[in-house]
Amino acid sequence: LINIMVTTDKNKRGVEIMNVENNQRYRDTEKRIQQAYWNLVNRTGGHKITVADICREANIHRTTFYGHFLDIYDLQEQAMKTQFMLFLQGFFNEDGNWSFREGMRKQIDFYYRNRKIIKRHLEMIEKQERHESTFEFEMDSRMMNTYQKIFQLKNEKEVSYHQKFFHTGLEAVVRQWIRGGCEEPAEEITDLLCRIFGM
Repeated sequence: LINIMVTTDKNKRGVEIMNVENNQRYRDTEKRIQQAYWNLVNRTGGHKITVADICREANIHRTTFYGHFLDIYDLQEQAMKTQFMLFLQGFFNEDGNWSFREGMRKQIDFYYRNRKIIKRHLEMIEKQERHESTFEFEMDSRMMNTYQKIFQLKNEKEVSYHQKFFHTGLEAVVRQWIRGGCEEPAEEITDLLCRIFGM
């Protein structure tokens, strides 16, 4: 995805800068494609969104889309995972303080607003018998250290176990809630999750 060039040492710094710029352009385009997806979801409820729709909304060519995603289902999955990373960041205030309830409230509100497309996404995963979790995520070192301190975990191995418990439990509750038509108010589910996780 990034052009690799053989250069002399004299030009090496220039190539590094170009690669960084290309990386940034690539990330910006991917972000624009995902934003186009959510724009269409909000307007249409996610019903029958096509690659052509995404390309028109993001003002890109089909080749650009396929340079980032395999198909519309891959885009949906990546968009959900990106949202989950934003969800994790939502637990932290600008001053670095942790607020489990506030972070959970933001995410549950997001799931409620987008419950139709998320329900279709879950059904699609089950139909294809895909076992990859929508809630899987990787943390950078800074977030890993903060996570470890907050939950008083001894090492990265314990962080890994805790993450598995956290996202598996969260996914199970959200799946049941959404598949059941979100009968309980978002505030009630937020409170339930806070009590389940002892926060």
